[in-house]
Amino acid sequence: LDQTSPSRRTSQRAGRACVWHGARARFAKMGSADSKCAELLERMGWERPELADDFFNSGLSEYLQYQNLEVVLPRHAPQCDLSMADRKPSMYPRPAFCWEGYKMHLALIGPSTACRNQFTAFLPKIADVFKGPPSRLGPGREAVPHYFIDDVLHRLVLWELPEVNWKQSCEDYIRELGLLYIDCVFMLFSDKYKVTDIYSKMCVAMALHGIPFFVICTMSGDVIDEKNWRMLQCDFQRKDIQVRMFNPHQPHDMLGTLIADFFKEVSWNRSSSDKEITKDLSDDILGQTVRLKNLEKKPELNGRVGVCIGFAKEQSRYRVRIINGGVETDLALKQDCISILKPKLLGCMVRIHGLESRPELNGRFGFVDAFLRDSERYRVFVPDRPGRAMALALKSANLEQVTSVAGARPITEDASDAKPAPPRRTPEVASGKAAAKAPAAPANPAMPKVAPKAAAAASGGHLDPPARDKPASKAAAPAAAGPAEAPPAAASAAKSWRGPAATPTSPSVKAEAAGAAAASAGSPVSASQWQGPSTPASGGGPVDDDDMADFLPKLGAKDEEPDDLMARISAADAEEDEAEGRDRRHEDNGRRAPAWEEEASAAAAGAEAEVQEPEEEEPSVPRLRLSREGLLSLRVWAVVGSSDATEEVVDHLMDSGKTVFTVGSGRDAHFASPGVLREDANIEVLAFVDADGAAAQEAVATVLRLALKGVVLHPGTEAFGAQALQRCRDNDVLVHGADVFSDIVPGTALAVAPLD
Repeated sequence: LDQTSPSRRTSQRAGRACVWHGARARFAKMGSADSKCAELLERMGWERPELADDFFNSGLSEYLQYQNLEVVLPRHAPQCDLSMADRKPSMYPRPAFCWEGYKMHLALIGPSTACRNQFTAFLPKIADVFKGPPSRLGPGREAVPHYFIDDVLHRLVLWELPEVNWKQSCEDYIRELGLLYIDCVFMLFSDKYKVTDIYSKMCVAMALHGIPFFVICTMSGDVIDEKNWRMLQCDFQRKDIQVRMFNPHQPHDMLGTLIADFFKEVSWNRSSSDKEITKDLSDDILGQTVRLKNLEKKPELNGRVGVCIGFAKEQSRYRVRIINGGVETDLALKQDCISILKPKLLGCMVRIHGLESRPELNGRFGFVDAFLRDSERYRVFVPDRPGRAMALALKSANLEQVTSVAGARPITEDASDAKPAPPRRTPEVASGKAAAKAPAAPANPAMPKVAPKAAAAASGGHLDPPARDKPASKAAAPAAAGPAEAPPAAASAAKSWRGPAATPTSPSVKAEAAGAAAASAGSPVSASQWQGPSTPASGGGPVDDDDMADFLPKLGAKDEEPDDLMARISAADAEEDEAEGRDRRHEDNGRRAPAWEEEASAAAAGAEAEVQEPEEEEPSVPRLRLSREGLLSLRVWAVVGSSDATEEVVDHLMDSGKTVFTVGSGRDAHFASPGVLREDANIEVLAFVDADGAAAQEAVATVLRLALKGVVLHPGTEAFGAQALQRCRDNDVLVHGADVFSDIVPGTALAVAPLD
């Protein structure tokens, strides 16, 4: 109970307010003007986050600024499990996408894309954030990072992770995505994608591992229905899951509490460290990047880069952590076996210069986010257009530290850089008289010069083919009365047309060649190539431009370029008529095709045969088969052999994160023989330990019956004889010889692609 006087309580509140405001001024706010990057982003045209001050958390900023994230690990990290600390890092290797232990990794998972889009679209309102290049996890699965351009918040990285596969167990999902190395997980749902059994089990699995997580739900649409809102909350409460309802239009109701609770979780989760090895150790070496050298027992590690996490006084050696094949390993090294690397540009503003591969980036300003230890380069955030930035890995020789970014300018679309817009096609219609006076040039420059009539046909002129062979008096009458009627064949082709041809190049070439050949032969164009009625140019004015201007011809305009679209239409009609059979259609109509149409069709067919390119045969795709490394990387194994021979093999496979069934005559074996293996066990690999070639031959039928991926012969194929190998190959069974102890290393088999 506070029993002090009112004046004393008032002074205490004022003192706490002064301390809070001092911390607010001392630590960078989310996207505020106090940040080092604020001036650069403002000069690059970025808008200041409108809600940055509303969701500022001074405790989180102070924690990120002064906490050594590599020395103080999360409580749920594999290295902190004292029951199996030496084995758990190999069972749960660190994925390649989140190998940076000096950052605090957050993750977005869940089935709702709408909630994920709303959440990520809201982030730029509270911080300067951009989407980085994705990291591939597998076929169709990738991790997308969101980086923060801020001198404090850059130590956070938010990952969009793929949702759990319906065939995947929760434990495999946690292992694949490395959730034991994630500081906090946000599970996203919506009114359309509610919590299912698999995600309910995921909540239980993460709680058992001690992974902090928050469940967020939102409405998929813009309108918030209060009734559905309350029903969603009840659905989660019935499953004993605490949910936070996120409304992007009213974010203060939930987001302020979420940020405060998030800071409490992660700060408590990273509050324990091994004080015996970190006590009395200077910051000049604790948490610093070191390079290994002068190692005699493990010379292959010389030159590797790690981090110093402490000093063991009993051994008088430094504790160094490195990542070897995805597995974090702690080494005890003498002082003369390490050299300290202190990146001088970390957290500084720099200017890029001397780049030869991308000279357009020279002179650009950026913020140094991290020092990449494997490549010994700096990762630099280079702001681009508002909301976009680049994450570049550059050498120190290409970076110059600056104190002012006055030379930064917004990125504008340069006229030289901008792609020219494609010219707008304006097909024209010319009357027969105008075409006779001024024939158009051939559409194809490579075509030889032909007579005016051939040139008009090759340029796609819109002439009525029958009218050109008729007397002038008969041809002029329809022009005065209205548009000329199309021949029956052309009318049927126009009815069957459903749009422009899909291939723009070859059909137009065929149509031009067909028209030129027909005109040079003195015969009119075929009905299948008829472009439409000849429209009289009585008005002389252009037709109003509308949405169909690119598809309909304009009246009264000059012939500037050939109508490529109509040529494609004609070619499509010609191909369709040829497929259906023109003679059959005329016979059905009870008449024979006119002579001019037969001649034009023959000429078009000859021209098409000349320009038709030979079709290339598609190369045969070889059948994909599992490589030796791919077969060894599979997860579910059945090991055949006596209990004494298989014991060490089974233990090694289980240490490598595999599910193992034993097959043998022993009492503890799961199956008595390979013939009784069941399909529901989902076995992928059948391994033989005893050098028994007869047993391997008899198991071929079981491999075919269960459709297993292949057979592994330990320690090699020589011990099983040539007959067993030949029997497997005759039945198209994949077989590889391998020494399980040397060829399968814990933590490395999961990253190998299964196919050659």
